[in-house]
Amino acid sequence: MIPDSKEIRFEPTTKCNYNCVICPREKLTRKQDTMSLEDFKFLFDKVRKERKEYNTVTFSGFGEPFLDPSLFDKIRCARKKNFEVLILTNASLLTKEKFLELDRMKVKSVRISFYGYSPEVYSSIHGINQKGLFDRIKDTLTEISDIKKYTKLILTL
Repeated sequence: MIPDSKEIRFEPTTKCNYNCVICPREKLTRKQDTMSLEDFKFLFDKVRKERKEYNTVTFSGFGEPFLDPSLFDKIRCARKKNFEVLILTNASLLTKEKFLELDRMKVKSVRISFYGYSPEVYSSIHGINQKGLFDRIKDTLTEISDIKKYTKLILTL
């Protein structure tokens, strides 16, 4: 039985800047690509026309949503139609400024996959070895958490 859901999930891109040990993305046989804004609008409007029960769009999938240059336009499109918007991200490309823009657009939540309690563990789990990345993301998330905001910041640890 399919669970009752009012959520449509879109994978804006299959591209990712991480190589997480828990992600099967490398097993994908489809091309790593980004969904065009036109394709998103077409599919979004088609689902809306055929199924009236949906009220939420989630941007998630095997890719990192912030690698999609048209992500904010896709969010604006969904918000104009009064859909709630949720985002799942590794936060590597999230900045305070981007978060504030998401908050201005009334994105309901940004869920962060942040696995690891130290730079070494974080690097081994996320499959990326970039000096200072762990601390930069931690500092950004701390700064964002201090802001009075509409958008919820949810950490998956």
